[in-house]
Amino acid sequence: MGKNSWQKSLDYILAREAQLMYQRAPGFHPEKGDLKKWVGELPGRDQYFHIKFKIELIVPDNYPNEPPVLRVVTPCKHPNVMDDGSVSLRILDQWKGNYHLYQVINGIKGLFARAPPMPAATITPSTKPAASVVVEPETVIEEVSIEEESEALKQRVGLMEQELERMQKSLAKRDEDLAMARAKMFVHNIPEKGEISEKSLFMPDSKPEKDLLELESEKIAIEDLLASLEEKFADGELSATDYTKLYRQYKKQLYLVNKAFDEKQSERGAS
Repeated sequence: MGKNSWQKSLDYILAREAQLMYQRAPGFHPEKGDLKKWVGELPGRDQYFHIKFKIELIVPDNYPNEPPVLRVVTPCKHPNVMDDGSVSLRILDQWKGNYHLYQVINGIKGLFARAPPMPAATITPSTKPAASVVVEPETVIEEVSIEEESEALKQRVGLMEQELERMQKSLAKRDEDLAMARAKMFVHNIPEKGEISEKSLFMPDSKPEKDLLELESEKIAIEDLLASLEEKFADGELSATDYTKLYRQYKKQLYLVNKAFDEKQSERGAS
């Protein structure tokens, strides 16, 4: 491939990556309009909530054959962040040509959600302002036996746990259906708003291409679910137990979909 042809191909790839970054990595933007350099910030956790960790993602000339370069610009302490700011991340270590930039951002978001970074020693942690103490008036409480109170409490807790579990399953199913619908719209080039043009729709005719498109839809949907899972955990909407359970479930599904996708691509290449 000539230099001009390769540059045109890279420009197309960068435009496609930019579309995905804007949709799936909010808060990140190209520095000075350069689509080969993306910057953004990730918030600290706990006592370092006031600190923003600047992230830099640089696209090499040989992308996507080579992985992007990920750096944490803000000085910090983390087992996966080197002294020069470079990051050890599984997706980068096991890079494949069909991966995307936003997946790297989701990867470091998940890493920092599970193991929050600490700022350099020169930065002192902040503490949230203490809430005002309200002194409540004494009230007369009717005496109830410990056994009766304990049994009633167990029943109420049991009912609340059942209702919470039902609601969580319902929300998880809704999120999964919504993620799958959005993914299918994306791979078929269907706009979320406005009129649909038949010319713009991507509808392959052959079964192998349809199968690949369906697997790509599933892959994008699961990746979106993992990203939203990290956000919900970081915002305190999910307990550590629920987060771990769903994380393992989605990771297993993503592994199986990626495996099936690679097999289909190999079959298509052999035919």
